[in-house]
Amino acid sequence: MFTHLLLRRFCQKLAFRNNGFFPAACEERMISWRDACNDTSLRHRIIWPPVKSPGRVVEKVLRTYHGDFSRTLDIARCMIIFRYVADLTSCFEAILKEPNVELLRVKNKLKFDTDLPGGEVTTFRDLHMNLRLHTQEAYAMGVQGHICELQLVPDQV
Repeated sequence: MFTHLLLRRFCQKLAFRNNGFFPAACEERMISWRDACNDTSLRHRIIWPPVKSPGRVVEKVLRTYHGDFSRTLDIARCMIIFRYVADLTSCFEAILKEPNVELLRVKNKLKFDTDLPGGEVTTFRDLHMNLRLHTQEAYAMGVQGHICELQLVPDQV
């Protein structure tokens, strides 16, 4: 649970600095974190992903990881949406420079169409990563070893 809260706070910081959005229960379907910082009603519409349920963890471990619970990587997860690929890229670059983040795996599932202006993403893809947070808070809570999942997703899908 603590890892989930730390990951959410980290993602909020990234979204604020890189023009990121979060999924929302509203007509717009996503809300800018910058806007939400100034409007409580917007913050309440954001749909934060829940911690993966124990039943789903067990199911995945048995089916995919042959009983090895240490391979569970996404109990705490978050997604940031970007209107522009340039903002997604700058967010990823910020993660790479973050001293309190250990990046364990990156799956670049972005597909760009070079014939479109700005090399726009043409199909549903994301930049999917697993990471550990090595902040003072993570160490104080004893969760610095937990692996989180973060998806950077373009809105152009």
